[in-house]
Amino acid sequence: MDCGELLKRGMDCQLSELLLEMSPEEQRKNVHVLYGSSRAVQETVLLEMIKSYRNTEFGLKHHFASIHSIEDYRKEVPLSEYEDYHNAIDRLKKAESDILFPGRATYFFLTSGTSGTHKYIPDTPREEMNRRLIVNLRFSERPDLLDKTQEKYAREFADRIRMALVGKLQENAEVPDQALIVFANSEGLQSTEGGILCGTASSRTATGSGGALRPLYANPPILIEEYKGEDLRYMILRAALPSSGIYAGIGNNAMSLAELAECGQKYADELIRDIREGTCRLAMSENVRTAMGNRLTPLPERADYLAELARKNRFIPKYYWPKFITASFWLGGSVGFFTDRIRQYVPENTRFIDAGYGSSEAKFNVPCEMETPGGPLAVYTNFYEFQQEDDEKILTADELEQGKTYELYVTNNAGLYRYRMHDQVIVDGFTGGTPDIRFYTKSADIGNIAQEKIPGILMQHVTMHALSAEGLEMTAVQVYPDLNQMKYIVCIETDNDKCMACGLKEKTEEKIDEELMENPHYAIYRNNNAILAPEVQWMKKGFGAYLIEEKSKIMSSTSQVKVQVFTKALPDERWFLK
Repeated sequence: MDCGELLKRGMDCQLSELLLEMSPEEQRKNVHVLYGSSRAVQETVLLEMIKSYRNTEFGLKHHFASIHSIEDYRKEVPLSEYEDYHNAIDRLKKAESDILFPGRATYFFLTSGTSGTHKYIPDTPREEMNRRLIVNLRFSERPDLLDKTQEKYAREFADRIRMALVGKLQENAEVPDQALIVFANSEGLQSTEGGILCGTASSRTATGSGGALRPLYANPPILIEEYKGEDLRYMILRAALPSSGIYAGIGNNAMSLAELAECGQKYADELIRDIREGTCRLAMSENVRTAMGNRLTPLPERADYLAELARKNRFIPKYYWPKFITASFWLGGSVGFFTDRIRQYVPENTRFIDAGYGSSEAKFNVPCEMETPGGPLAVYTNFYEFQQEDDEKILTADELEQGKTYELYVTNNAGLYRYRMHDQVIVDGFTGGTPDIRFYTKSADIGNIAQEKIPGILMQHVTMHALSAEGLEMTAVQVYPDLNQMKYIVCIETDNDKCMACGLKEKTEEKIDEELMENPHYAIYRNNNAILAPEVQWMKKGFGAYLIEEKSKIMSSTSQVKVQVFTKALPDERWFLK
């Protein structure tokens, strides 16, 4: 189908619905056709949505019936923030209809706002179709990427993914020969006063729009709902360790895999005993026991193999899952550096694929290359706008430029119009005429003592480089802009105590300052003494894990946690290494 025909049909039918009627291969082919005409695709998506929503309260108020172009839309609808929807969302939570979109909300995603309180992001059948399409496209890209490797078993796993995507694999209670581990949040289901369910996005993706791959799951999804923290990690290992055929790990934050590996080392004896005897040290409900299926069969030979690994101090995924060929996590933003930390736990030929940039509001891109934190913007699902810092002009996708950073606004199919994401993205090239975007930083994660505006990810990388020059590895960093002293307090946890060596603190401060001087805004204020040299504060072991754990109290688990680099308060002194 050529682009013109797709867009003609897209004026009468949501493009996601049209694409979902196709096979995975047809979806990919037609999406790449659409990438070549991003402006026309975006206008089609917007106008079809406007037509479908014109009789809602929002549509009537903003004269949707008179909107016939992107320019018309911008005249009628202002840019918006979450606070602009409080009244509408309160009514949607009571199950009222036709307010922001036709009908009622089908679900609410709970996500943390900048204040740490929950935001309620409504869901609709149309937005669910968008998510399902993006998940399909992301996973249909994986087989081709795996086919490019030199490993025969990677190509075999690619074929299994293809079979799952077209429904040729059935879920059962046995560990698949070629399986993957899924890291997700507990859905944490609640209900609004109108009886509408609320929960987290990652669990809903894993069990909903990502459900086609469930026949490949090594860990039954019920484990995510019935266990938390270390108990959950133990149960994932108890489900997956009986098999040597774990080929992939999929989640958001790569720290999930590191935590799993460390849990395995801590409980190696208990896990080996459970696998040998077909038991489990943790209590199991009848539903969990049923879902575990043959994973609870005694496996003395597998236990002997694992015991030998433990004896040789090799009880990590690299050795008990030697065919672990791919890991899919966030590779960009401030959490991206965790991928380097987990490479020590997996085979050397493991390839990393970005999990994709998305949020509770929408999924934004489809990564198409290994080891790259970005991918083409999903121009066929929602309408996107962009703005450069200190520039009033609002841009469409076709107007973006290579290498530049933009703030993102989204109009989605669940009642958010020209909605400010508070995300900054970078353009990393183009697919057809569509920009390849990657998440860069949250707009709030910026250090700004004297208008220098240092992104959190830049501060993170500068700190990593400074430590690397001294043979140290950064475990965690959090930076406090001290407005009284007019300097940054850089709180660093490293991989060992060499940081306490004489003079190393001063060397690290000098190196951080030197690299920050490459930022022209920092250099101006630093040379004028408006900003003083940064101060390093070494932190005790466990500081990074503590930050993640504190954030996970809001997010329900660590798998989706993004800890900002910049903090509004100096960390508790009990974490200071003195």
